[in-house]
Amino acid sequence: MYSQTVQTYMPSVMRTFALSLAVSVLGMALGTLVPPSLFLPLAILEIAMLIGAFILRRKKAIGYTFLYTFTLISGITTYPIIAHYLAAAGANVVILAGVTTTVVFGGLAVYATTTKRDLSFLGECYLQPC
Repeated sequence: MYSQTVQTYMPSVMRTFALSLAVSVLGMALGTLVPPSLFLPLAILEIAMLIGAFILRRKKAIGYTFLYTFTLISGITTYPIIAHYLAAAGANVVILAGVTTTVVFGGLAVYATTTKRDLSFLGECYLQPC
């Protein structure tokens, strides 16, 4: 039962994660337009949202709007870090890190969704309390 449930929801989870990454990249692009004085308040909001997510996760009150808002703000607050590495190490390092992350995640996602092997041992606490 567990394996069938995971196989049913895995493509949806992968789509949601891919869309949240795209929203984060959009946030990084928007980060170029945000004045430096707003990065600290946005970072504080991001931390508050993270704490709120841990509190609300038991009630299952976190929806897609919360997720995409959080990833957008995370992308905006990540922009100064990316800009620093672009200036210090060059675009090749940043692009290589992004491509490597995409390839590793994509490969593992394809493996997890197409394998016949039961991977339920990796998430024993997913459907029942530990």
